[in-house]
Amino acid sequence: MVSFGEPCVYACRYCYASAPPFKGYPRRAGQEIIKAVEGYAPDSFDNIYVSCDMESFVDQRRALDLLEGLMVFRKTIHFTTKVPLCDDIVGSIAQLDTVARTWGGMVIPAVSICATSSASRLEPPPVPSFEARFDLVRRLSAKGLRVVLAMRPFIPTVPLSEYDEILGSLAGHIDCVLGGVLFADLGGLIERRLGSRLGDCDERLMYFVEQPQRWKVYEGTRERAHVAARCREIGLEFYMTSPPAIESIKQRCLGE
Repeated sequence: MVSFGEPCVYACRYCYASAPPFKGYPRRAGQEIIKAVEGYAPDSFDNIYVSCDMESFVDQRRALDLLEGLMVFRKTIHFTTKVPLCDDIVGSIAQLDTVARTWGGMVIPAVSICATSSASRLEPPPVPSFEARFDLVRRLSAKGLRVVLAMRPFIPTVPLSEYDEILGSLAGHIDCVLGGVLFADLGGLIERRLGSRLGDCDERLMYFVEQPQRWKVYEGTRERAHVAARCREIGLEFYMTSPPAIESIKQRCLGE
């Protein structure tokens, strides 16, 4: 997982990256990131994930330059964004995917959409509207890219009907769906932002990035069961973490 490590310009009320216990990533330019990846043994990883914790695509040209630079490793590149990428950037990403497939890799975009009517409260401006992100999913898909719908984290204040609305609007344009747990700080800042107590939660460390603090973890059992059932009905694969989703897409598209 790589990141520019800069403070996020968005202020999503559910985001752990803006809670005081979160220890951010080192701030790095694109070439510094590539140098860091060079330090890993080539056989030790198959995929490179460009993190969405700090929203890497606010500067779209810089993010595309990073994707292009990461192509030298001949791996599958996966990224998540809320930014409604312009058509030129979408076209360039599709071209990178075409090249990556020649060596058995892919470029797999995920678009983050976890609410509709609740979005203006949970994701205040300048976070792009959910409608703009719906449009991005459709434009990425129209270019032949395999698009992941990142419907995460599951948030208890979001009505289940909003998940139905998202899936109903995008079912023909996405390859699979990602859910996710909600990480909240033990000090209660995220709960105050949400205006709701999270109820029964576990307390544990983050599993995907090294952090010194324990977090309150809302599993979203109700939301997970609802979205998983809806995905089965419409023939979409559903996962709670990225790695199995990416491997499934690669197996289906590349025959690995």
